[in-house]
Amino acid sequence: MLLTTQQAAERLTLSPASLKRFRSIGVGPIYLRLPSGAIRYEVNDLDRWLASSVKISPRRKQTRPRGGFSHGGAA
Repeated sequence: MLLTTQQAAERLTLSPASLKRFRSIGVGPIYLRLPSGAIRYEVNDLDRWLASSVKISPRRKQTRPRGGFSHGGAA
């Protein structure tokens, strides 16, 4: 299935301008330029690009709640 730039941007939750910029610098998903000059994206190419672009942040070290823990003693 071929998507327009607008449709592809919506699928990737990007702006169409971002996809255009990615095309110009060669870092975005694979696209097709039709003989008419129209740009189209294959759904599978978008999904592959998205999967390869996802960065998983490392687990954060658990911290104590603000105020710290009670050390016991009389109140």
